[in-house]
Amino acid sequence: MTSSVLKHQHTSLQFSDTHDQQVNDVEKLFKKFEGLGDAAYVAKRAVVDEIVKELSIHAAIEEQVFYPAL
Repeated sequence: MTSSVLKHQHTSLQFSDTHDQQVNDVEKLFKKFEGLGDAAYVAKRAVVDEIVKELSIHAAIEEQVFYPAL
């Protein structure tokens, strides 16, 4: 294998690990949101803001790294 192929495989594995961790983090945030009480408006807003931030980062990485590699 050439060094460029090995480098691509290593980068792909790193991306996969990061991607999986991001998915897990977002799932945890959704569970946190669901666990908050009906009147926890401020706490829910904070969790929603974090979910939006994490999903925006996730989408940007997929668009810039994952999809061009396909």
